[in-house]
Amino acid sequence: MTTILLLLLPLAGVGAIVWGAEAFAEHLGPVAKHLGTSTVALAILLAGAEPEELATAVTASLRHSPAIALGDVIGANVTMCLVALGVGAVIAPLPFRGSALRYALLGLPLAAIGAYLAWDGKVSRGAGAVLILMYVVYVAAIWLIEKRPPALGEVGELEEARECAERPFRENLVNRRDLINLLAGLATASAAPASLALSLMGFSFEYTDEDLASAVGPSESDCPGPSEEFHGYVLHHLTVDGCAGYLVQPKKPLPGRRWIWRTQFWDAFPGADVAFLEAGFYVAYVEVGNTFGCPDAMKHFDVFYDTMTKQYRLHAKLALEGLSRGGLSAYRWAYVNTDKVCCVYGDAPVCDMKSWPGGKGKGSGSPADWHEAIKAYHFNSEKEMMNFKGNPIDILAPLAAAHVPIIHVCGDADTVVPESENTDIVRKRYVAMGGDFALIIKGGCGHHPHGLKDPSPVVNFISARCAAGEVGRKALLVAPKPGSVIKLTPGQW
Repeated sequence: MTTILLLLLPLAGVGAIVWGAEAFAEHLGPVAKHLGTSTVALAILLAGAEPEELATAVTASLRHSPAIALGDVIGANVTMCLVALGVGAVIAPLPFRGSALRYALLGLPLAAIGAYLAWDGKVSRGAGAVLILMYVVYVAAIWLIEKRPPALGEVGELEEARECAERPFRENLVNRRDLINLLAGLATASAAPASLALSLMGFSFEYTDEDLASAVGPSESDCPGPSEEFHGYVLHHLTVDGCAGYLVQPKKPLPGRRWIWRTQFWDAFPGADVAFLEAGFYVAYVEVGNTFGCPDAMKHFDVFYDTMTKQYRLHAKLALEGLSRGGLSAYRWAYVNTDKVCCVYGDAPVCDMKSWPGGKGKGSGSPADWHEAIKAYHFNSEKEMMNFKGNPIDILAPLAAAHVPIIHVCGDADTVVPESENTDIVRKRYVAMGGDFALIIKGGCGHHPHGLKDPSPVVNFISARCAAGEVGRKALLVAPKPGSVIKLTPGQW
């Protein structure tokens, strides 16, 4: 009987660890969303606490066996760093985002300080207090970096304009249940050092830092305006902040209701938009007229974003699609909303109004549009427009600092929006800032036609950076790499 019990106990322990790790990974996302932080940060705060290591260290200290305490810490961390990451990567690739790397880099000097304090073979009470203080500072830094006011971060997505009276109670109930399951899973999985390895297995299947947007996407009742067919998909007509708009639904939406926001020229050269819909992205548009990304238009954009994410429950982060002069609106909204943008796609985009419509360089320009742009920005003279430092070529630093990926498609024979005065300047400056930029050049192509015969490189580039889980991982394998310049011959584009 004793032998059977001894055999059953390890099996029960393994089962408890697996259940705990799965519960921890499954409920981490919803709880992180409710608290306004990312999954990576919350994983560090909870899984990183390692209560079993703390218990071992305290017990060893009380029994006057300090070597056991130090050995356990070193051994457990070596195992977690090598085996846990290794097992997770073997199961599925782990393309961690920038925030995860920043936390890892922040932890390196802390580890070095810990090693220094133990270097002489003794950790004094004072040194112990310093180590505890460093942990508190590290945890505080994570919360300060990750915490978002409800109206600004992902938590804002939980506040929907059309929710019924009972909805808050149900959501709170779900959030409490997630929190209970998360803590139960953490406590159970913490019974052995294998907990972090198993948790990483769970994270490897859903590596995105951005959590679920909402349980359901837009329905017919959410979109009261008329609907029509759009290249085989359902298009809903909207009115937002007095502006006409459109929202097209994919047949199989991506998890989290990911979306593309086209900023100009609806349904012109729609090949990319149809491909985005096929890939599971919603496609949205609001008509602000020929306004060149001016501040008045950007106010409409702000209202449109809030409507899409709160009323229609699309994801908090989106990809911007700027075609031709639409590049002005895409970049000018993105640089002040870097936390809301997962990617920028420019198709022969205007990046400097002095080039177009100004025509102050190699391009043909458009005198009528030049005067319209001056008027839209409320400038009193052409000189003010010439001295304006808010063109896309001038406002790249915030995007680079936020690690927003950019992809452009343009023709090398464009005489309307010359590549050398627009895309080339953006690419060189952005790469110099350490930004992720890919370029597809259509050899012999002018300003028209826009798009690509096969838009999959653009779709894969955006999916790799905006879509979660297996979709994002597969796209990452075939998407244009950061810094790449792909040149297509006339027969290829």
